[in-house]
Amino acid sequence: MKNFIITNANRFFFLTLLMGMSVLISAQGNSVQVGDIGWGEVDFKGFTLSTDTQVTIKGEGGYYDEWDDDLLFYGWILDSQSREVVWSLIEDNKNSRRKRRDGNFQFDEKLQLKAGDYEVYYTGMYDRDDNNWNFGDVLSEIFGSKKSKRNRRAKGELSMTVSGPSGVFKANDGRKVVDKMSKDAIVSFIRMGDDEYEKASFTLEKDVVVTIYALGEGRRSSAYDVGWIYDEINHRKVWEMEPRAGDHAGGGSKNVLIDDEITLKKGTYTVHYVTDDSHSFREWNVMPPSDPQFWGISIWVKNDEDMKYFKKSVKVSETEPIVDLTKARDDEYLSQGMKIKSTVDLRILCLGEAGNRKTMADYGWITNAETREIVWEMTWRKSDHAGGDEKNRMVDEVVTFKPGNYIVYYVTDGSHSYRDWNSSAPYDKEKWGISILPVKESDRSSVVLYDEKDFHSEKVIAEIIRVRDDEYEKTKFTLKQRTKVRIIAIGEGESRDGYSRRSRGEMFDFGWIEKDDNGKIVWEMTYANTEHAGGAKKNRKANEVIELEAGTYKLCYETDGSHSYRDWNDSPPHDADKYGITVLKE
Repeated sequence: MKNFIITNANRFFFLTLLMGMSVLISAQGNSVQVGDIGWGEVDFKGFTLSTDTQVTIKGEGGYYDEWDDDLLFYGWILDSQSREVVWSLIEDNKNSRRKRRDGNFQFDEKLQLKAGDYEVYYTGMYDRDDNNWNFGDVLSEIFGSKKSKRNRRAKGELSMTVSGPSGVFKANDGRKVVDKMSKDAIVSFIRMGDDEYEKASFTLEKDVVVTIYALGEGRRSSAYDVGWIYDEINHRKVWEMEPRAGDHAGGGSKNVLIDDEITLKKGTYTVHYVTDDSHSFREWNVMPPSDPQFWGISIWVKNDEDMKYFKKSVKVSETEPIVDLTKARDDEYLSQGMKIKSTVDLRILCLGEAGNRKTMADYGWITNAETREIVWEMTWRKSDHAGGDEKNRMVDEVVTFKPGNYIVYYVTDGSHSYRDWNSSAPYDKEKWGISILPVKESDRSSVVLYDEKDFHSEKVIAEIIRVRDDEYEKTKFTLKQRTKVRIIAIGEGESRDGYSRRSRGEMFDFGWIEKDDNGKIVWEMTYANTEHAGGAKKNRKANEVIELEAGTYKLCYETDGSHSYRDWNDSPPHDADKYGITVLKE
């Protein structure tokens, strides 16, 4: 092996090489480049300025007019501390861009910035109102040609570089400040992707003022990617991300920003954040927000000294329900009996679907098993938005139950239910249905479950129930003395606004009571003495208390040729198993 001899020429070569490497390293450190992305993607980097200085922004943007939509490739710069946009290609060049022809365009600008941390973003996306696809979009998605074409001509071509003076400008990966802010928060879920559901709990030992910074997806009537705060002690939401109360987050109109300040009382809380199956940090289907890394929810204490009252990572175990009629599918009619042994407060959680005119299509209710009276019912008026489409509704409340026998019901129609949604699903898909939970764990022993089909009230004097089509049933009962009785009858009737003049105010499935010896009718189910029985409008119900003299009576019930027990031609009534007539001792 020959010895390597260091000569003046060698020295000059190495010195030149080292100087070149130094210049290269310096050049790499005083600039950041973003781009090389496809449709729906975002690339980002960051930089720090040690003093106030001027930076250079140069690169290439794109503007393509396709199927009456503007496809844009553009960038912007965000102040990492304030989260405010300090420069935007589409905002600062909006008028000039509109005048440009279809294709790419160059830009080269100077920007004076204060010392601090910044983030640089670059994306390619349609400039359209939310996700309103036209016929051309549909064809392109089916055949896949349009997206591949626009990606081929943009990817690798379009990018943006921000540079500054050496020694002042220092590049980073763009995550540094965001990660630190997230770490300093009480709870922080950031960079949320599609179909994610995160939650975390904490305890406050005194009242504390907190700031909430949340980005998500929603329109005025619906929320898709959203967060909320739940009070675990009082069993209620104390804060919710309402799109209509938020600000525009930049980009597409459905990007929502909430920058809020509230006081949380002493207690234990759980923060939730949920996303649907599209438009998130993973990939955007309209123009992304200005602050895409904070897609999610983050909460900080306003005053640092209040951190001593905060306990992080408190694990709140989910209460096991006493009654669980959830994960309800299409065309279900679910029920569960429960006996209350002593007065108790129970939490009712019910998720369902609103129908037309603020009625309910999927909903729950609870009846007194003895009197068949409804003691609790989910209605649109008492419900809140359950996330996703506006028709997803939820009731979460505490109700006091007195000792007695009850039946919990839940019914669905033929569409939009668990695992078969026809529009955006609710926050908590698994809870679609009704569940009953104890407020205190010690109260669980006050409730005993039973099969409601086996329940037979000792107060029943006579009944004709579960009546089918074209039936005429009768049964006798005898009273030894004057008796106060409750009559419960469920049947089919046409309202005064019915479809024909002949049927206005008329009953088609109905019952009556007559004296056995002379056939005189002492009580009859008419449209006038009934009310809506739930389900279809024509379902009618009478629940009336009268006095009958001692004697023998005939209980009768008659149906026509359609819409009866287990053969409904429209939505069944609430208490479908009692379709018919029942007489009970009051």
